[in-house]
Amino acid sequence: MDEREETRKIQFTGKSSFIVSLPKQWIMELGLKQGDQIRMVRKGASTLELYPPKFETRSQKKEDATIEIGSEEQTAAIVRKLISLYFLGYKTINVKPKSGRLNPNQRTAVKEAVKKMLMGSE
Repeated sequence: MDEREETRKIQFTGKSSFIVSLPKQWIMELGLKQGDQIRMVRKGASTLELYPPKFETRSQKKEDATIEIGSEEQTAAIVRKLISLYFLGYKTINVKPKSGRLNPNQRTAVKEAVKKMLMGSE
């Protein structure tokens, strides 16, 4: 696929939304229509990658996620993060401390959440 650079104006609509129009030729080449969804992935501080989910490749799908736990983080917050990533479809969720080791309560909370709440997990 060739790269074409275009400049588009940012428009403001309503009270809090910004809009950028998409090139018509790109929409037509991909067979997209009004109402179709476009996935946006933020890459770094100043780049957005756009693509329709139906053209998503396996390499673009996120298979692994990592939760970094602070030593003072509450167990309920850890479990919420774990369940959220599970529902987002991550195949592997790694839990690790930001520094040192997880405290015993944190380890127990993760183990119990995996055993009792996450189907098909090991």
